Amino acid sequence: MGLALKAVSAGTGRSLQDRCLLCPALERSIRWDDPSIGVNWPLVGQPILSPKDAAAGSLRQAIDELASANA
Repeated sequence: MGLALKAVSAGTGRSLQDRCLLCPALERSIRWDDPSIGVNWPLVGQPILSPKDAAAGSLRQAIDELASANA
């Protein structure tokens, strides 16, 4: 099970490959810069985000969504 998995690569010419099993019905996205999480990402310039990550909501929204689904 993954929860809020993110990575940052400092420098140019780097890539990241990740392999994990997913259950699309349970998948949620959380905004990378959600202030309630408080991660100080060591960024230089703007991050490159997938369309899904760029449209992600807050941690609070994800929690509320999961609570509603389980009610």
